[in-house]
Amino acid sequence: MSISIEEHLSPGRCQVTAMASVGSDLYIGTTWGCIVVAEGTTMRPVTVFRPFEEEVKAILPLLPRKPSDSKDPSSSQNTDCIPYIATVGKGYRNLIGRYASINAPALLQDNMFLLLWRADNWASA
Repeated sequence: MSISIEEHLSPGRCQVTAMASVGSDLYIGTTWGCIVVAEGTTMRPVTVFRPFEEEVKAILPLLPRKPSDSKDPSSSQNTDCIPYIATVGKGYRNLIGRYASINAPALLQDNMFLLLWRADNWASA
């Protein structure tokens, strides 16, 4: 249940199934349930994680709305909105289950899941 290099990789597990660009980052989903975050200009990987058991079906950018031009002082407080991404894939991989003894019900393995992620600060500058 890891994405370590010791696992048997095959061409079928390494195919790109979804892709989206948010800001300066590129998000890439694979047939093995991995999401690769890479620098958009250099394609240098920033991080890789595997939240799904199987294929990543979609990666959707959820960009913040631009603040309105209203005179409301409270609307100026949220000028630096954080973008999010939504990922859709089959089979949720419970991170806590890797460190604690719990039974993974079939519900987590056989269904489609939508996960929301903050699309900022993947690596320290």
